[in-house]
Amino acid sequence: MTVRTLSRRIREQEIQRQIRYNRVRKAVYGRTPELLPDYCRMLFGSTIGLAIGAWLLQRFAHLDPRYVLPSIGFVYSAQAASYKLKLARGPDFKVPNCGCAGGANDRTEAVLLSRHSTILGIPNVAVGIALYAAVVVLVHQHHVRYAATLAIVGLLGSAYPGYVMIVKIGGLCSTCVNIAAVNVLLVVHLVR
Repeated sequence: MTVRTLSRRIREQEIQRQIRYNRVRKAVYGRTPELLPDYCRMLFGSTIGLAIGAWLLQRFAHLDPRYVLPSIGFVYSAQAASYKLKLARGPDFKVPNCGCAGGANDRTEAVLLSRHSTILGIPNVAVGIALYAAVVVLVHQHHVRYAATLAIVGLLGSAYPGYVMIVKIGGLCSTCVNIAAVNVLLVVHLVR
């Protein structure tokens, strides 16, 4: 076999590899929801920001992240509950826009008013408030394993609103994404 023949074969194999790669990439990107990259960026940014905040509070104020994170989750859930109530009272209420989701993708009102914002008639935000309160109580009573189990349930539970925002509603709620980020960090701190 000559060098020229070998070179041609290698080039043909590389071209075939690139064609296969591009077909797979097009198939994956063709089926990926449009908002998924934005959701992932928001979730990553919120997680990093909350992790830094929890670390700073632990380092300089000696506050345990196992208390800080569920407290933040409680506040975010209460904020979402407040928005939900205000939206129920008056459809002209506009949730303050932080700009996290980008102008076109911020559909907090639609997310909070959707039929998917309740489970068996109970608002998701009420479940979140109860979950975070229970985690704080369980950690305080040294039942960290039970608190970790609840945190995992919360993390799995926040995957559903993420799916609904990305696939069904086509808009993001920054408060909901922040709650998901809290759940990620809470699992990290409790499962250790």
